[in-house]
Amino acid sequence: MVTVYFYVIVHLVEASLATKGIHSGSHTNRRELIGRHMGQTWETEYERLLVRTRAYRYECERPSEADLTQLLSKAVAPFIVYLCKRLSPEDSGRMLLQDLHPV
Repeated sequence: MVTVYFYVIVHLVEASLATKGIHSGSHTNRRELIGRHMGQTWETEYERLLVRTRAYRYECERPSEADLTQLLSKAVAPFIVYLCKRLSPEDSGRMLLQDLHPV
């Protein structure tokens, strides 16, 4: 579940950066761009989520219920809300249409 939310964040970050004509090429580049354009707090949260999702996916770690609840409420949800606020309804719609019907 954390991995799914992480990639929701990845797509929202990319959509937000795209409104400025910026696109990242990797997780490392994206993290740096988050720090530069969104602030250190969000860069740190992105890195934390990246580390956790890799541990869950590749090292087969299983989060406790308490860890999962804390991660979702303290990191994932605030990050998604922040990113959605950065996107205007027009930007969000345009990004969705581009995902559905790439040119």
